[in-house]
Amino acid sequence: MIDKLSPIRKQALKYLARREYYQAELQQKLVAKGHAEQHVNTVLDDLTREGVLSDYRFLEAYIHARQSKFYGPSRISAELEQKNFSAQLISEILLAHPADWEENARTCCRKKFGGPPANEQEYKRQQDFLCRRGYSDTVIRTVLK
Repeated sequence: MIDKLSPIRKQALKYLARREYYQAELQQKLVAKGHAEQHVNTVLDDLTREGVLSDYRFLEAYIHARQSKFYGPSRISAELEQKNFSAQLISEILLAHPADWEENARTCCRKKFGGPPANEQEYKRQQDFLCRRGYSDTVIRTVLK
C-alpha cells in the first residue's frame, strides 16, 4: 500500500512546492493524473494531518493575492464561494485579516483613472468600475468624494 501512495505523495508535494492548494483542487489534479481516488484521499488526509496541506492557509494566500490586485471583499467572497468554500469561513478569514478597503479602492481607482472624477459621467464610470471590482457602495461613495 505504501508503494502505491509514495508516487501520489511525491506528486502532491511537487504541486504544493509551487503554491498553496485547497484539498478538493489538489485531489482533482491528482485524480486527473490517473491516480486512484481512494489512494489520493489517503495521501491528502495525511498531508492535512501533517500541516502540509491546509484549506485555511490557501484561503489566506488567495485573499492576500486578490487584495494586492485591488479586488474588493464582495468579489473575493464570490470567487471563493464558486470554489465551494462556506460563506461563514470566508467571512471569518476576511475578519481575521482586515484590510483598508477604502485605501485599496482609492489606489485602484487612481491607477485606472488617474484622479477623481471630473463630471457626472466620469463619476458613474468610476463607480461602475469599483462596483465590478467588489467594493461596497459606502466605500465607493467615500473614495469618489
